[in-house]
Amino acid sequence: YHKVKLRGTAFYQLVDQWILWSPDSTNTYRPDNIKKVKARGFETSTEFEWKVRSFSQTVRGSYQFTKSTTEEASLAEAASIGKQLIYTPLHTAAASIVSRFKNWSANVFLQYSGVRFTEASNSPVYSLAPYLLTDFSIGKSFINTRHALNAQFVVKNVFDVEYKQYSGRAMSGRNFNLQISYHLTHKPK
Repeated sequence: YHKVKLRGTAFYQLVDQWILWSPDSTNTYRPDNIKKVKARGFETSTEFEWKVRSFSQTVRGSYQFTKSTTEEASLAEAASIGKQLIYTPLHTAAASIVSRFKNWSANVFLQYSGVRFTEASNSPVYSLAPYLLTDFSIGKSFINTRHALNAQFVVKNVFDVEYKQYSGRAMSGRNFNLQISYHLTHKPK
C-alpha cells in the first residue's frame, strides 16, 4: 500500500565553445561564444505514495543545484570568469501533493527558483529575485471500456506572485485553465 522512491544524479561538464544566448543593448537575444564553461551539480527527488481503498495520495519533491561558471572568456568578457552563467539559477526546487478518490483528483504544485543573474559579472543590482509559485487543480475522470474523458480546472500562480524569469519579459499573474481531454481506445479482441 505504500511506495517510496528516491533518485539522485550528479553531473560534471567542462565544455569548450559554449554558446549562450544573451540580450544585446537592444534586448535582442544573440548567440555569444564563451570559450570554456564548467557545469556541475546534482539533482535529487523523492516520491511517497500510499493507498487506502479508493483513496490514494502521492507526495513528490525535487531539488536541483546547478553551478555553471565561465572558466575562460574573451578579454571583453573577463569580468564573467568564475561567475554563474546568466539566467541559470543556482537552486531550483519543486513539490507536489496529488490526492485521488475514486474518479476525482486534487493537486497542489509548488515551484521555486533562486536568484537569476541578468549580466555576466553577477551584479546583485541587476539580478532577478527568487520566487515561489503555487498551482492548484481539481479534476474528474469519466471512464468506460472504450472511452475516457478527463476534465480538470486549474488555477496557476494562486497567490498572484509577481516574478520574472527573464529581464524585461512579463510573466502571467494568477490565471485559470479548463482542460478537457478525450481518449478513444481500441476495442479489445
